[in-house]
Amino acid sequence: MGAALFFVQASSLAQEYLLSFAAVRLDTAILDFLSRQLLALPMTYFSSRRTGDIQRRLDGARQVRQFAVGSGIGALLALVQLTGALCLMLIYSPSLTLAFLATTPLYGGLMYFSRKVLRPLFADVEENQGKYSSHQIDAIKGIEAVKAAAAESVFRDTMLNEFLSVSKKIFRSSFIVMSYDSVLQTIGMLSTAIFLWVGAHQVINGSLSIGGFVAFSSLTAMAMSGIMRTLGIWDSMQFASVLLNRLNDIFEQEPEQGRDRSRLAPVHSLEGRIELRNVSFKYGGPESPNILNGITMQMAPGQMVALVGRSGCGKTTLIKLMAGLLEPTEGTILFDNVDLKNLNYRDVRRHIGMVLQENHIFNDTIARNISFGDPEPDLDRVLWAAQAAAAHDFIMRLPLGYETKIGESGLSLSGGQKQRVAIARAIYNNPPVIIFDEATSALDTESERAIQDNLGRLMAGRTTIVIAHRLSTVREAHAIVVLEKGSVAEIGTHDELMAQRGLYFYLSSQQMGI
Repeated sequence: MGAALFFVQASSLAQEYLLSFAAVRLDTAILDFLSRQLLALPMTYFSSRRTGDIQRRLDGARQVRQFAVGSGIGALLALVQLTGALCLMLIYSPSLTLAFLATTPLYGGLMYFSRKVLRPLFADVEENQGKYSSHQIDAIKGIEAVKAAAAESVFRDTMLNEFLSVSKKIFRSSFIVMSYDSVLQTIGMLSTAIFLWVGAHQVINGSLSIGGFVAFSSLTAMAMSGIMRTLGIWDSMQFASVLLNRLNDIFEQEPEQGRDRSRLAPVHSLEGRIELRNVSFKYGGPESPNILNGITMQMAPGQMVALVGRSGCGKTTLIKLMAGLLEPTEGTILFDNVDLKNLNYRDVRRHIGMVLQENHIFNDTIARNISFGDPEPDLDRVLWAAQAAAAHDFIMRLPLGYETKIGESGLSLSGGQKQRVAIARAIYNNPPVIIFDEATSALDTESERAIQDNLGRLMAGRTTIVIAHRLSTVREAHAIVVLEKGSVAEIGTHDELMAQRGLYFYLSSQQMGI
């Protein structure tokens, strides 16, 4: 007896373990597949969607897996049970089987109606859940701005109203699901009543024995169980269908540079020669206005080129085009005389060090942040990059030095410190091309001078593209490109442009107070 009990318990435990193990492996495979697809998408996908909505879509994959492993398998088993029971019923008594199936059109109508109502309602709920999640993320990410504006109550009211809106939609969908289940049970009872009425008449007429009626009743109970189990998860199937459709938003998007990357030439090294030929760019469709118009310029290896102009003239967009983060709507960008579209963007970016206006600092150690992207960080290079970025001294004052974890988005660092970590990250790989977008805007004059002295030596022999509002920092550039309303207004050295007394002269005079 004890051995039998042990065997039953051990078998049950082994079954639970195997199911849990299979679920974890399946979740891992799904996450890996989704991550590969998501990270391969172009930047335009992420800029046109809310973070919370993307997160909600990814969470849907786990829910679909739970449905497939749980309810889905149960539904398949129920269908097998229903099919087997109906076959035996037809063999035993076709007339009673037809009586039992008399309500089939009602089942079909219920399924059609619930599908028409539930699917769009579930889609609406998920859409609003994504919006609500995005607002939650905004509240957490922007907590400093919320508190600085004393807007806690306003933000709380906004989130509460959105939550109430989502809750109403969830309540409505839940009520419809409960109504569906109630109607389903009613139809099931009607099916049973019709069978009992016809069966009783056949017993009275002598065409069916009482034993046969009892046996057939057992088959109908089995069939009814299969029907209820199958149709009972119909609402879950609609929800899973909505989640799959939302995941298709990720699957159906064309990856960056297409699905067939075999045509792309690998990039093992770059000289740093960059040329733009009549490059234009716009967001959106054909009717949208151009942000950049016919940009033509050349950068020789080792040159420093500065991009200047008023805010919104297209400087940041232009460097994103050069890095392949965006693609031109017209024109060509060449690296070492090869069209960028024919090169593997990822390979090209490995040879470019970029410091953007908003540099993300990861929730990891400073050393890992500087060496980000390197699976085996080189501590000597980390130290070299930090020293070049004038970051070494403040890092060594931290509790654990380079092993100090700096929190999500670098919350424990000042703006200038984060910027120096970002500069160190950009030069860690010793790239032949460096792009600085307002790289020293958050630094004090002393720190900026220290970095400029170090970077002046680092930039020797590298192609360097600099965006700066403080024009005093770009006077030594080999060429200064002045942009105005998305077009090149002037190109020349500092002295040449000052002599022309054009837009650059005007901007410089404004800053110098002339």
